[in-house]
Amino acid sequence: NAEYMGRIKTMISKGVFAAVLYGSLSVFLIMFNKAVLSVYNFRYELLIAVAQSLFSLFMLSFLKFFKIIQYPTFTLSNAKKFFPLSILYVAFVFTGLTSMAGVNIPMYTTLRRLTIIFVMLLEYSMQGKLPNSKVQLTVFVMIFGSFVAGMYDLNFDLYCYFVVFLCNFFTALYLVSVNAKVKELGLNEWSVLYYNNLIGLPFFAVAALLKDEYSSVLYYVYRNDSGFQVAFFFSVVLAFALNFSIILSTSINSALTQTVTGQVKNFISLLVGVVFFSDFKYQFVNALGVTISTFGAVGYAVVKYDEQQRRQKA
Repeated sequence: NAEYMGRIKTMISKGVFAAVLYGSLSVFLIMFNKAVLSVYNFRYELLIAVAQSLFSLFMLSFLKFFKIIQYPTFTLSNAKKFFPLSILYVAFVFTGLTSMAGVNIPMYTTLRRLTIIFVMLLEYSMQGKLPNSKVQLTVFVMIFGSFVAGMYDLNFDLYCYFVVFLCNFFTALYLVSVNAKVKELGLNEWSVLYYNNLIGLPFFAVAALLKDEYSSVLYYVYRNDSGFQVAFFFSVVLAFALNFSIILSTSINSALTQTVTGQVKNFISLLVGVVFFSDFKYQFVNALGVTISTFGAVGYAVVKYDEQQRRQKA
């Protein structure tokens, strides 16, 4: 009994560590990305993506070399089959970074929740699946809250809002497609991360060249500022660390733990945006809309978890 209880405690401690790691890294990545893009006004999103992809590929190779992780060796056949998904990955990474520069964190978090709507629409158009009325109600609450918040956003920027919705669309299309493609090719999560960065890197690099970011960054006013350098370093490193923690937490924890962690880190991100970044300007109706959307997101998570539990018992 003592040995059994010891194993249970070990599993719980590992699960808690993985969940806290995932939640913490997610919040910190949002903080450092926002600092780089808004506080230091580093509007070279493609260079950030290039640096993140290079570091991710280096870490994946390093961890594989020391047998910490495993994924199949590169094949041209798999790369060709994975190519469309990687293009979607490029699209949602670029639009995510671009929109974050012009939208405060509370509104960014609120608007990004609406990815769920695009997922629902795509699943209906591709698979004829419609969620039940409870799910639809929680999604409506999220939409309503986001609409109210957006109407009273004192920093409203139509272009940035449009880019956030583009990001939501690309993210949803990626999420709907990725599971089927992974099963088809027999790949694991590390393979997905590997091919996304390997295929995405040349696109980011060429786009940065066409946008003249390599030469323009030489004249960037904060390039020698130690605060910017620290923020940029963590923006690059945490992008891979977050992906690593997501895979780790998913492999250890239950759906409930993942759901709770996701909602907690979203709430903390909201607080971080309010407290630490000056681009959030308090307006009562805007704050009310963000709160309504948050309640809708929590309700959605609870309903989806209940659905999963009923399926497992059936």
